[in-house]
This record gives sequence, C-alpha cells and structure tokens, in this order.
Amino acid sequence: MRFALTMTVAVACAVCRAEAATPAPAEAQWATAHSDRNPAISPDGTRLLFSSDRSGRQVLYLRRLPDGDVAVFVDGNDEPGYPAWSPDGRQVVFTARVDGEDDLFVVDAAGGNRRHLVVHPSREGHPRWSPDGQRIYFNSERPSTEPRTDAVSAPEGEDRVDIYSVRSDGSDLQRHTRCGSECSYPSVSPDGKQLLIRRVFWEPAAAPGGKPVRNSEIVAIDLADGRERNLTQSKDYDVYPIWSADGRWVYFSSNRQATAGQLHLWRIATNGGLPQRLSHGAWSHRQASPSADGKQIYVFSYQRVGGQDVGYIGSIAVYGDGSK
Repeated sequence: MRFALTMTVAVACAVCRAEAATPAPAEAQWATAHSDRNPAISPDGTRLLFSSDRSGRQVLYLRRLPDGDVAVFVDGNDEPGYPAWSPDGRQVVFTARVDGEDDLFVVDAAGGNRRHLVVHPSREGHPRWSPDGQRIYFNSERPSTEPRTDAVSAPEGEDRVDIYSVRSDGSDLQRHTRCGSECSYPSVSPDGKQLLIRRVFWEPAAAPGGKPVRNSEIVAIDLADGRERNLTQSKDYDVYPIWSADGRWVYFSSNRQATAGQLHLWRIATNGGLPQRLSHGAWSHRQASPSADGKQIYVFSYQRVGGQDVGYIGSIAVYGDGSK
C-alpha cells in the first residue's frame, strides 16, 4: 500500500507573504497570495467547491475537474464557507455570517435559489448531509443547561457545542448529542447508522489548583441507541473526521507524530485497529474530502504564516486496495 501527496489540483497557495515559509511543493509555486480552504468534492467527482479570500473577501468558488477554470459559486459580504454537496449532487449546504454568527444556507448546484435553512442567534457550523439526502447535520453553540462533571464537561467560560440536524427544508430540528463540552464536525456513515464526531473531553487537572486537560477524540455514535465508540483513544489532538465513501475508513487530522502546531492526515478502519498516517512533510493537512472512488482525498494544505493558516487545496492519492 502506498500513499502519495500530489498538488496537481492545487487551486491556490498563500505562502507568498513577507514572512518566510517552507517552500510549497513544486506544483504549487505558481499560486497566489491568498488562502483556499474547505474543499468539497462532488459525488460524481467532476466539481470541487472551496472557500477563498482571493477576491478580497471570503466567497465560495467552483472548479471543474480535472483542469477546468475556477469560477465564483456563492458571492456576498457574509463570508460563505464550509460547503457540502447533497448526495445527488443537486444542492449545496454552506455557512454564512448573519448578525455576527454563522447560519446555514442551501443553494442549487447551479448556484441559484439560495435559501436560509437554519436561523438562530447562535453559531452553526460544519454542515453535512445524511446519505439519503433527507437531513442535514451540523454543530451548534446553542445555550445548554446540561450539568457539568469534572471528567467530561467544559470548564466555565469554554465553548459548549452539540450536534443537531434538520430536514433538508429546515424543519424538524433534532438534537443528537448532550456533550456538556464540545461535539463538532458531524459526518454520517454511508449506511446512515452511525454519526461520526469530534468530541472534546476535559480531564481533571494533574495537580490540585491546576487547569483541566483538554483532549480531542474521534467518536462514532450509534444513531439508533446512542452508544458511543471512541475510535482514536489517544492523548493527541484528533479532529476533522469524515467517513470514506465505502464506510470502511474514517479519515481525520491529528498532531500525533508531528512537530509543534502541525496536523497530518490519518485514517483508521471503522472496525478498529491502528491508525495509519497518510501525509508527511512540513505542511499541515486538514478538512479532508474523499472522492467517491476512494482514490483521492482533497485537503486544505497549509502552514502557519504571520499568525494565520495559509495554503492551498491539494490532494492525497491513495494507491492499493486499502487492506491493512
């Protein structure tokens, strides 16, 4: 089994700043001084959505693959981001800023008929469709009255985030987690039976009077009975989970085996086993979007420059049958 990091679909790179960064791979040297992120590959593999500030403000762009032109998909002054395709490729859900917080919107795949899906004064984020296209899952910072416990709940002043879903028309709001801390980045398994999330656990301080220890894990929740499985079980920082299209793998980013501040792409089999590292080098990789055939994983590849994460959209090619 081999993994290769390629940048043949690099949409832009933002390392061209006054502060020096490690040079990007050769294929990305032509890039601009802007940052492209949040890749979302369409179900048929022919279109790639991403957000970028290349126009001077954050908007959504669409690129026809493999070598098509880049065009504005959703414009506006409300910072649209985090796009996700519906399973049939006919609609896109995304976030946009309303009165200082992010709400959810849906637009047709042609770019028109924009609808306000979820209206709430709290911040909503990271939307994902269910595999049947009937529901949209997202994380929300809505006020919570859940009790706090020393083992798992957020200390006073920390964000408390849970997973919710609505029908594709915005009706029938349902709450799926009661974390007491932060549950985010939802992704529903291809068979519709499990909900993958990133869950933050707060552990007691090592010494009296010390600060609680923050731990980030990848957890799968059975949607029928609510049972949880901690897939990563690590003291490392694991985040941005997503299922492979065939349901065999869970991809995520992690700081394990990385230098300070780095995140690399990993995967773990859904039935357990040891995680496998998929990316290497000086660049970090997050926000994975696997292709339906499992051969490419589109990622936000970046470095920390001038206090910001700047980079481009790249792809990681996966060779072999995926067997362990």
